[in-house]
Amino acid sequence: MKQKHFIDSHKGATAFFILFCMYWFDGFQSPTLWLYLATHGTYGFLWIWKSRVFPDKQWEQPSSIWYGLYIWAGLSLYWITPFIIASQKIE
Repeated sequence: MKQKHFIDSHKGATAFFILFCMYWFDGFQSPTLWLYLATHGTYGFLWIWKSRVFPDKQWEQPSSIWYGLYIWAGLSLYWITPFIIASQKIE
């Protein structure tokens, strides 16, 4: 697999992770979470679109599954923010 497959899949999963946090912590009434979902969900969709239309040669390199999981782990740090917003009911 290529590095871009791990990056793109993570970016695409962000909206689903935010929706899961909204479900798990009953945050569907939170305008903050809806705004976060709108901005970062759209960003993830546009990232995947950009990757397909204008691929970045740097991320076209082959990757082992272990390095791909390392990429996923690093990118998952971005999910701390929606988790905190949802779990702490921050507005």
